[in-house]
Amino acid sequence: MRKPRFSIDSLMWTMVIVGIAISHLRTSAELRVTKSENKRLRDELGVLTVEDETAVSLLAVPTAEQDCWRWRIHMPADLKLRIGITDAGVIPLPRTQVNAGENLAYFDDPLPVGENLVEAKLYLRGDGVWAVSVRTSDATMTCALQNGDHEWLDGTAFFRTRFGSTTSRIVDSTKVIPLLRHVVVKHDSIRSPTSKPNPGIMIWLEPVK
Repeated sequence: MRKPRFSIDSLMWTMVIVGIAISHLRTSAELRVTKSENKRLRDELGVLTVEDETAVSLLAVPTAEQDCWRWRIHMPADLKLRIGITDAGVIPLPRTQVNAGENLAYFDDPLPVGENLVEAKLYLRGDGVWAVSVRTSDATMTCALQNGDHEWLDGTAFFRTRFGSTTSRIVDSTKVIPLLRHVVVKHDSIRSPTSKPNPGIMIWLEPVK
């Protein structure tokens, strides 16, 4: 029996297919690198990247202002989250209930659908009372700090501040989403952290019940 022989045409078609496959793999790899680099540059500029329109996306936007924090939040159409604020000190996470006596405030309405810019500022009012102002794309709420004395705001305290990731990310909308924990770092006589709640403020998102 004669052995089958490939024709010149079939060999050329094989080479063309292999070339196309290699080109496709190379293009796909270059697109992945470009997409990753584009996302990194957007994050650095404070531009939120939304990879899933049905999920909550969050980006902490860097700011040069003292005691000022900003976030960009994408809200899908079928979810409702509201902003909560307290100055009751260190709050265990996730928050599951409101403790009696807390100075607590909520926005009346949930964040609107689409991209929201949320900004929080801690400032001293003209009457000498410290307050925190939180502004969204369409509403503003200001709360005086009332929980205990606030000598910790005299500029001499050390703080541990967490206000989210500077990389666009999808967050779990079924749980409490902390935006800001601005807490005084206290130490006892042997320079170890105390177990008592420390002064500070906290801002978070939670599902509307």
